[in-house]
Amino acid sequence: MIDLKIRIRGMSSPRPRFALGRTYMPTEYVEFKKTLKTYFKAFKPFGIVPLRLKLVFVFKTPKNVKKNKYPMVRYDVDNLAKSVMDSMEGELMENDCTVTELEVKKMYGENDLIFITLKEV
Repeated sequence: MIDLKIRIRGMSSPRPRFALGRTYMPTEYVEFKKTLKTYFKAFKPFGIVPLRLKLVFVFKTPKNVKKNKYPMVRYDVDNLAKSVMDSMEGELMENDCTVTELEVKKMYGENDLIFITLKEV
């Protein structure tokens, strides 16, 4: 089982960009994935087994927001999860299709954080 708390702002998976006849991902997204991969390298990969993944994305509360605990930030939870799962491929799991159970939550807090729990089913 892996339990991680990463002090980074969650980022949703963007669409590929097209320019000069080639396809690429935005630099900010590539750097986000590299940062996550550095945390994942410390753990042994699970291989091809069914996995349960729980993600909690905490976004720093903007000053103009009242006491609402659950944010209406522009990121969709499915795209937030996709960015983390893409980062795990090749490091913690062979392919993200091995995730059979997924729980994702986004909320406000004091700091930007991502909580990740990954375990075999």
